[in-house]
Amino acid sequence: MSAEKRIRRYLIACLSAIIAVALAVVPFAGSASATETKVALNAANFPDPAFREYITNLADVDKNGFLDQEECDDVVEINKPLATPDWSSVKGVSYFKNLQTLTIISGIFESINLEQNTNLVHLTIDDSDLRSLDLSKNKKLDYLHILGDPKGLENLQLPQTGTLSLLSIANTGVNSIYLPYAGNISNIDISGTPLLAAYLPSGSDFDGYTRKAGPLVAKEIWYNPFEGSYDLKKIVPWFDGSKVSNVRGAAMNGSVVSGLKGDVTVKYNYATGMGDIKPVILFKPQVLPESVEQIKNTVTEGQQPTLPSTVNVHYTDGSVKALPVTWDSHDWAAQKPGTVALSGTVSGTSLEATAVITVTQRPYNVIFNSNGGSAVAPATVEAGQKAAQPANPTRTGYAFAGWYTAKNGGTRYDFDTPVTADVTLYARWTINKYTVTFDANGGTTVKTATVEHGQKVTQPAAPTRTGYTFTGWYTAKTGGSKYDFAKPITADITLYAQWTANKYTVKFDANGGTTVAAATVEHGQKAAQPANPTRTGYAFAGWYTAKNGGTRYDFDTPVTADVTLYARWTINKYTVTFDANGGTTVKTATVEHGQKVTQPAAPTRTGYTFTGWYTAKTGGSKYDFAKPITSNVTVYAQWQPRIVFRDVNDTTPHREDIIWLADNGISTGWSLPDGAYEFRGMDTVKRQDMAAFLRRLATKYGIAGAKDFNPVAADWKRFKDVNSKTPHAEDILWLAKSGISTGWQESDGSWTFRGMDTVKRQDMAAFLYRLADRAGKTSGVTSKTDFTDVTDKTPHYKDVQWLGGSGISQGYRNANGSWRFEGMTSVYRQDMAAFLHRLNNRLVQ
Repeated sequence: MSAEKRIRRYLIACLSAIIAVALAVVPFAGSASATETKVALNAANFPDPAFREYITNLADVDKNGFLDQEECDDVVEINKPLATPDWSSVKGVSYFKNLQTLTIISGIFESINLEQNTNLVHLTIDDSDLRSLDLSKNKKLDYLHILGDPKGLENLQLPQTGTLSLLSIANTGVNSIYLPYAGNISNIDISGTPLLAAYLPSGSDFDGYTRKAGPLVAKEIWYNPFEGSYDLKKIVPWFDGSKVSNVRGAAMNGSVVSGLKGDVTVKYNYATGMGDIKPVILFKPQVLPESVEQIKNTVTEGQQPTLPSTVNVHYTDGSVKALPVTWDSHDWAAQKPGTVALSGTVSGTSLEATAVITVTQRPYNVIFNSNGGSAVAPATVEAGQKAAQPANPTRTGYAFAGWYTAKNGGTRYDFDTPVTADVTLYARWTINKYTVTFDANGGTTVKTATVEHGQKVTQPAAPTRTGYTFTGWYTAKTGGSKYDFAKPITADITLYAQWTANKYTVKFDANGGTTVAAATVEHGQKAAQPANPTRTGYAFAGWYTAKNGGTRYDFDTPVTADVTLYARWTINKYTVTFDANGGTTVKTATVEHGQKVTQPAAPTRTGYTFTGWYTAKTGGSKYDFAKPITSNVTVYAQWQPRIVFRDVNDTTPHREDIIWLADNGISTGWSLPDGAYEFRGMDTVKRQDMAAFLRRLATKYGIAGAKDFNPVAADWKRFKDVNSKTPHAEDILWLAKSGISTGWQESDGSWTFRGMDTVKRQDMAAFLYRLADRAGKTSGVTSKTDFTDVTDKTPHYKDVQWLGGSGISQGYRNANGSWRFEGMTSVYRQDMAAFLHRLNNRLVQ
């Protein structure tokens, strides 16, 4: 950009700002709109982002992304900042009806619509791509600059008013201007334009008509010849009248032409030293509008006059044309009687039309607002006359109380008063009140209610009636329909309570007996006594009012409420007889139904061992004392002859333990051919015999599945030296299954039990500990750790120490008072009897 152009832009921007400030202080009408505007600051309303950002910063005071009416009205000046991106569009400018100044320096838009900006006074557009510009609606425009190089601008339509004072269209493509009414114009700059025709006001006294040196083109200048003479230098300062020829009857005095009667071509040369260039000026006589015929009309006050859409315009040549006219707005509804001179704008001229309207006094309207009642026709009354009182209106549920001057309040209207203005009278009403009577129909009393017409009666609290349930309020004592309390009251009414007799449930709680069905009994009736229920082990004792306690129910009593009756029972008692079957007497026991009989102390019988109480004298099954008693029962003692070992006497070590072992079937010793028995207490215990002893003891207490163990094929494959012919084979397999003894693994990987090997004391300690552990009886023992021959290298040393601490085996006393265990010593049968008996005592704890 050249320095000259930059300076010019700067000066234009400064001048625009000065003019904008001056214009901003000039008030003008129409700054507020009756309709509120809500304009979104979006791409639909403002497509160009830079223009949208400028408007947002300029006008969006409350920063909400919208422009309200006040914000739009406050925009009177838009000046594009120099150092901002070019505006490609100024769409959205139409929202600013009060805009007075618009300055755009650098833009890339081809058109701009300013039809809505009718208050625009100052317009500057510099360096744009503008192609056309229509300013015909901008009739307040005073200052127009179109600068820069918009060579494409060829179509420029200017406002046909006298307000324009400065026109600069330098360096544009405009080839004609039409300004016949621009009487105030003082300067026109067409530098660098191909202007061919200029229609200017006759007698204009403007300061300059600027055209820079350069190639010249022909000009066509119109003016009004009926104004007398005209000095062409006012339009073309370099005009040289001495070169003029062929004026065809017109007088040419220097540069002043006069007496033109028709079109004429005036040929001349420019006195510029540029050669004999002969452009053309064409003068055309113009016929201009001169006056407008006045319109007259008469209307009645409050009416709007009918005004013509055209008026007759008289021209300077004596002709008359009907031209469209736009009349100024006027509030005819508020116009008082008198004369109104209404102005109008005549299309295509600067002339003003006038309509003189005479407004005459009108009669007054008396309007009757029935205020919800029947309609009453309005009346028309001449000024000063009285209005006739109409027939009273009617309104359902109301009594008419007169005509008033206000809907609420006011004063009662006097129909003897002369009418001097329009008046609206309002019917006043007194609402009817109705009585709602509540007939309780045998129930407790309910108060009568008074309700205004159209209101709803409040549903009262339900009445009560002994033995009955209230079902609601009805329109009849019996039958009728249920009353709807949401329904407005429009007359006196009686409502009736209706009732349903209560039905009560009599429940029979058999209290453990057979089920008795509940009964339904109406209020005041008696419940039928049902058949007695039954209950195993009990005798029925009657129906009572409580599960425990209460009173016996009287079935002759009327039922007045739900009731639950409870069966009362007397428990059966049974006799349990203990038949000692040759033993010492055991007392008979009395036991209530469902209870368990306490097992008595075992009877004794000389030469026999008591084996338990059974359901039969011989055979039968062992009696289960955990079983509830449900009838009389006799249980029988059964005995087995006591085994007497001939090799066991009072001096035999552990004699009592040996006898216990035999009495409990754990070891019965050897039966000899003569019928006698030997225990052989000093024989060592074999491993296969020990398996039998341990399983029999485990079976006695239900330990590790000993009782129900039945070996399967896999069990028989465990030991290669155990088969079905091995003594106590199944006991050995149970011992392995329970983990009490797993035998030995041979070098070939197989396992053996070695049933005929003797049991060593340390192995016995392990077997006994493991059996106690399977029974959960190893806790609470303080291990005996002072055996002199037991260390942590001793096999099963922990089991040995537990055995010592439990008291099952304390070992042997040394001479110095210490103890030894002798773990590798074989176990003798009499010692084994003591160990097992002591373990048994621990198992029963």
